Amino acid sequence: MIEPETMAYTISHFKEKDEMATRMRGMIFDKHSSVDKPWIISDSIIHLFNVDVEKARSNAKEWWEKEGQYTPDNLKPATEELGTDGFAEAKKYAIMEAGKARVEM
Repeated sequence: MIEPETMAYTISHFKEKDEMATRMRGMIFDKHSSVDKPWIISDSIIHLFNVDVEKARSNAKEWWEKEGQYTPDNLKPATEELGTDGFAEAKKYAIMEAGKARVEM
């Protein structure tokens, strides 16, 4: 959670242990994880995901060429793709740990 609009919550979560910032990070995760659309993941973090990188690049290229009007085959919601335990683990990481390396402690 290092996008400009979420960074203030990330800083407050890690530096100040601000419970409201932590709750906001949870709400942001819930909002984005419930969207039934593909995500674009940058090359700098794609290694964090279990994906075929070449296929992901091909999908991203097609998505850009079609100006966002492309959806890859076999797209599933995160809860279905990851299963209950996997989704819970991803959510915990996103809320409690994501972006920590970007915050000067």
